[in-house]
Amino acid sequence: MVALFVALAGSILSAQDPAWVGKTRFFGANDDQCVYEVKEDNVTLDFKEGVILSGKPVNPDRSQLTGTGLLIQNRKNVTIKNLTVKGYRFNVRVVNCENVRLINCQASASRTLRMANEGKAIDTFLDLRNIETWRTYGAGFWIEGSKDVSLTKCSANDAQNGVILVDSTGCTLLDNDFSFNSGWGICLGRSSDNQVIWNRADFCNRQWSGFWGGDSAGIAVADSSHRNYFVGNSMTHSGDGFFLTHKGDQFNEGTKTVTLHGPSNDNVIAYNDGSWSTANAFEGTFSTGNVYYQNWACDSAAAGFWLGYSDNSLVLDNKIYRDGTFGVAIEHGKQNLIQDNVINGTKGAAVGLWASGDWKAVARPSERNDVVGNKLKDNALAYDLRNGRGAYIKDTSVENSPARQMTESLVASAPNTSNRSETFTRTQLAKVKELLALRPKDFRYYRELDLPKGIGWLQAGDWAPTNFAGQLAAWRQPDPGCLEMYLLEAGVRIAAPNFVQYDPTPEDPHLVRISMKPEAADPGRDQPIQLNMATTDSKRRQQINTFLRTAVWNIKWFAWPRMTYDDVDGWKALFAGNPIATQTTRALGGDFTGRSPMAGVPSDHFALAAETKVKLEPGKYVFSSLSDDGIRVFLDGQEIISRWNHHGPTPDEATVTLDDQPHVIRVEYCQESGSAVLHFDWRKL
Repeated sequence: MVALFVALAGSILSAQDPAWVGKTRFFGANDDQCVYEVKEDNVTLDFKEGVILSGKPVNPDRSQLTGTGLLIQNRKNVTIKNLTVKGYRFNVRVVNCENVRLINCQASASRTLRMANEGKAIDTFLDLRNIETWRTYGAGFWIEGSKDVSLTKCSANDAQNGVILVDSTGCTLLDNDFSFNSGWGICLGRSSDNQVIWNRADFCNRQWSGFWGGDSAGIAVADSSHRNYFVGNSMTHSGDGFFLTHKGDQFNEGTKTVTLHGPSNDNVIAYNDGSWSTANAFEGTFSTGNVYYQNWACDSAAAGFWLGYSDNSLVLDNKIYRDGTFGVAIEHGKQNLIQDNVINGTKGAAVGLWASGDWKAVARPSERNDVVGNKLKDNALAYDLRNGRGAYIKDTSVENSPARQMTESLVASAPNTSNRSETFTRTQLAKVKELLALRPKDFRYYRELDLPKGIGWLQAGDWAPTNFAGQLAAWRQPDPGCLEMYLLEAGVRIAAPNFVQYDPTPEDPHLVRISMKPEAADPGRDQPIQLNMATTDSKRRQQINTFLRTAVWNIKWFAWPRMTYDDVDGWKALFAGNPIATQTTRALGGDFTGRSPMAGVPSDHFALAAETKVKLEPGKYVFSSLSDDGIRVFLDGQEIISRWNHHGPTPDEATVTLDDQPHVIRVEYCQESGSAVLHFDWRKL
């Protein structure tokens, strides 16, 4: 049931109402209130750059925003143009409507769960499978129970969610920008037969467990959302680029059954870019009959395509380069076709079709999948078919991608899904081509723009990833002793203190790298730095305030001789012995998953001991780590962080008080197997 709303500033009855056309209006609203409500059918309302704000200024604590800015409820044939609404739980809300058009409307800064506070991440894992929870989140645009709603050239940024569709059908999202949000740029729940085409939903991500993700996504689809077309969208640098899933499931070991509820089936995902994602470029789980065609899935931290518990999927003619774990991964899936893809440089298997080694392999087997016509090159492994059966493998080329021995039970002698791609070509490809023809002339994928690219350019704000639109430069610190700026326009002048140096950046003319000049400073310190930038006419300026760290780590690397974590004497002897490699560096740690951390060190079962000496400004400090596997941190010989066991990526921290004397920091770390992560830092409270 839709709630009744009290319209605080009145009802909009015509385009000539002087109370709102071209004006800026300030109204707070409770959750049972809206500021304006459209009360007539068959109207076109041009706000002529009018603005509705919830306060003067809008409450900076976005987690407390309430109410609705503009409400359109139980209406037909309404067009809204050139409106800005900011500062509500729902900036624009369309409920039980038909044929509503929103054109050139901005709805940024809606209600948002805080992502960080004073530089410290706040872990919140989003609830993608519960629409009632979505209502508590809010959105820039909320479309519910409606038919034939369109958004064109609209935007909703710097919040949690851009646009959410619930129980809606026949809607079109075209040429909008829902980037730089901490939840979902675009989200569909129980919504079918919609078109999501030529939108930007880049940098939709949130900090989670020491990294990024938390089930955020550029585009998210859940709970019985069928037959939608997602074509031509840019969803880079997000948690998942594209994330499709069900409502829920029941895994019953007693009856050895897996029951799925609310799968999202028969969707077409074509010509999208989900690259540089911190999880999977494309995720489509617990569903049937979805098509992934001509997408980019490159440089993501996990898989190019993760399609667990999916059946009858078609993964056709995609570009899948340099992903972290798999090219295409389908656990417990059947009758899927992986065809004509280019899969290069995957750190794990190019194609994974497997089942767990327990009862689920019987309840939901991995079986009758086909892998044909693909080109595999420079992958750590060609195929992972553990506990599967009857996969048909006939790829065009497999180069420098070793293959495990495949027994007769794992592979089939003839195709299982011979007509799957033909069915797509016959029934759905024409629609894809029709939507491709609607590409706006000025649309550019993020990958086509002269903007910073790579997961390292995700920088956390309190509410969303830092939005560098309108700035002179995006900036980051790849390690504490270095600052990198990506100049967003030509002719920017930079004024820097004389104790820094400019390092060469031949790889990119837009990139400026600054570090401390070499000095004999021992111990290391944190040097405050201010950079001032301006355009040549000095009309636009930007200031960066941070610090550069002079501390240097001396690292000793060891091979781990398979002793247990609780072998105190064994570890003591190992770290007192001769290392297999040594290293001096400003940056300690990194993501070592599936690779050697440096020449001469194995990719698993290794350890390190690192020391540095620092002299910091007196006060309280937080020492923080992210580890997978074991870590111990010592300050002047006293252990302050201890997690010496096998575990996934886990954050730890310790608060200490430092005086103005030199202090020795020692970090011990070991990696057993699987994922491998080490990050260590400190900050002054």
